[in-house]
Amino acid sequence: MNADKKIIAFVRRQLDEITAASEKIRRTNEPLSRRLVLALSFATYEAAFHLIRTMLREKYSEEERAGKLNRQELKVLAEDRQLSTLNRFLATITAAGKLNGKSLDNPRSVPWFTAFESLVKVRHRVTHPKTTTDTNVSETEVQRFAQGTLWLFARISDAF
Repeated sequence: MNADKKIIAFVRRQLDEITAASEKIRRTNEPLSRRLVLALSFATYEAAFHLIRTMLREKYSEEERAGKLNRQELKVLAEDRQLSTLNRFLATITAAGKLNGKSLDNPRSVPWFTAFESLVKVRHRVTHPKTTTDTNVSETEVQRFAQGTLWLFARISDAF
């Protein structure tokens, strides 16, 4: 199995795990369960994107990358942590698409982008709380997990 197919298989397995966890949360609907699914989701997203960036660095030479990618995409492949979480995800997707010769729509214009964008904001709020209520995750935010996760993994599939 080539690296691209391994990435897609990994992403599908992770999506299945997130879906199963989300279903359990819907049944229990406990505050801790909602926070745990958020943490699981973002750990999964970060793992998938780290693998994608590693694979792109191994598969394409620096010269190939420099000839096809913009500055932000090059930064994300260099693991520049000065980029925001959202911009790291977006730049990884667009870099993968360009290097793999795919014609992608602007990820921000694809349906459910706003769901994913709001998940990133919830993740930041829960991870870096400023008040005691910032760690609460509402039922509405849990419902957006599914849309945001589908948006993210569909963009990964598009890039490969």
